[in-house]
Amino acid sequence: MCTRRVLQILAFISATLVISACAGVPFSTLWHYRNFGPKDFLKTEPSALRVAIQLDDGVSLGRKPPELKAIMQYKGEAEQTFLMPLKVLEQGPWVDAGTGGAEKGKHWYLLALSDEGVKNYRRLQAELAINIDASGHFEKHGQFTIRVSTGKLEYTDAARARLDKTRRQFTQIRLELSSKDGFHTLYKGEVKVSPEMTRKSAGSG
Repeated sequence: MCTRRVLQILAFISATLVISACAGVPFSTLWHYRNFGPKDFLKTEPSALRVAIQLDDGVSLGRKPPELKAIMQYKGEAEQTFLMPLKVLEQGPWVDAGTGGAEKGKHWYLLALSDEGVKNYRRLQAELAINIDASGHFEKHGQFTIRVSTGKLEYTDAARARLDKTRRQFTQIRLELSSKDGFHTLYKGEVKVSPEMTRKSAGSG
């Protein structure tokens, strides 16, 4: 069972999956972050944060860069949203994401926060800092969630034909808060793909 403290921690590290923190995070990741709290988050350097996304060959992140979206809402207060755009640093089968390379038929994207993303990450840290007590725990009751939005993915004709049959797409997401911390898998597996996701947009080739 997830404790309240674990949920506070994993609101940051697992909401990239847009699913329940307890349902989709590998046990090794849960164990690694078992003592990670708001005070630890404040010590992270936004420019050092890395996100690695692995996709099937023929599937790309598209024209709009992914972004982190943080949502904070304390009980009885208005919701606050922080958008932190990411930028692609590298892509290909051998991106260093602590995995030794991509599996056959798959490729990696390595991303970092853009200048705007770093600025908004620091704003988020500042907001958290005024809402934790001396022991490093939240003073107020509320919810804190962070997601990764990939925007509209793009597909080659071959990938689109494959997904029209299988409706299953491989995805792996890994997070590195610092080079010392290393990468930790947030999700690895197949996700369901709707027909709308693979449909060609107007004017696309």
